[in-house]
Amino acid sequence: MLLIFEAHPVPYHAPVFRALQQDFDVPVHVIYGSDFSLTGYLDKGFATRLSWDQSLLEGYSSQFLSRVSEGGAKNYDEVRPWGMTPAADAHPVSAVLSIGYYARYDLSGIGYAIRRGLPLLFRGETNDETHARGPIYNLMRTLYLRRLYARCSGMLYIGQRSKEHFQRYGAPAEKLFFSPYCIDENHFEASPLAAAQNRKEVRKSLGVSEDTKVILFSGKLSKKKGVDLLAAAIRSLPEETKKQLHLLLVGDGPLREQLESQCSSSPAISASFVGFQNQDTLASYYQAADLLVLPSRERETWGVVINEALLNGLPCIVSDRVGCHLDLVKPGVTGEVCPANNVAGLSLAIQSLLVRLPSASISAECREQAGRYSVSAAAEGIAKAWRSLPNH
Repeated sequence: MLLIFEAHPVPYHAPVFRALQQDFDVPVHVIYGSDFSLTGYLDKGFATRLSWDQSLLEGYSSQFLSRVSEGGAKNYDEVRPWGMTPAADAHPVSAVLSIGYYARYDLSGIGYAIRRGLPLLFRGETNDETHARGPIYNLMRTLYLRRLYARCSGMLYIGQRSKEHFQRYGAPAEKLFFSPYCIDENHFEASPLAAAQNRKEVRKSLGVSEDTKVILFSGKLSKKKGVDLLAAAIRSLPEETKKQLHLLLVGDGPLREQLESQCSSSPAISASFVGFQNQDTLASYYQAADLLVLPSRERETWGVVINEALLNGLPCIVSDRVGCHLDLVKPGVTGEVCPANNVAGLSLAIQSLLVRLPSASISAECREQAGRYSVSAAAEGIAKAWRSLPNH
């Protein structure tokens, strides 16, 4: 049995666990620290209460160390590994999959594998950024990661930057397996007729005509995401181009009031703020838009909204700080890449992409590229790593 430790159920991992067991015959058991993401919790970044609106427990074996209804952890910071060892020992474990190396819960799962002498697989977000805590901390982190990866029997890279990270830390080729970062494509599927109807209805609700180009931002309204650069970038576009644009912001966060003020100040920018949207309504906003922009200032290990947008045929503009740009955004094909924290570069990328839209070929390229980073591909990579272990 492959044992997985995760703090709480998330929609970007649970479908992979399901496919791993159902489609690739790998026996999976997940020990979750809490069920708060199913019952609802306050997300500090979105500044709103969230709960996932899709089934995250079907198709594989799982259990919870604590439940909110029984006084358990109510958010990520409260999750503790209490009871992890006896819960894990109750199962015929032959290997452990870790999905992180930083949080206390993840570290406890890694510690369990080491104490029990079990093969350890690692699939998680990686980051090579130096930390503000200083050179001593960064040196200790480097030494720790070298020891951790040396102990791993397999490292699953989610994209090109992830692979380069493992290679920098000395990972041999035979221990590297591709398991891409992905979304549940079934949750975003819609027939061409349904997608067209969604586009029409959302645009009508926004007061946007069909010949208007809608620029979408989806995510936390924060400085890290660079969303505050959008107003200035749009204002620097040619006057005729600006008249044809509408900025659609999906999400919430600390910059919302500032962004509303930026858009309404003279000369005003046509814009809509629709707040946080859960998975059941999010796809319709992608279908209503013409392109997505993620101009992050700070390093993002991936940027899952790019998967979502491309799957809906939406080309993307990202900054070079967005980790997935090497994998998903092909300049001139599925979008554009611009320098981070650079209004002029962002404006130029928007203008460059707008002149190529609308385009059925671009939409097809976007869907094809997103399809390579699927739940099935992610599960297949883990299955290959699992079967590479002794006695599998």
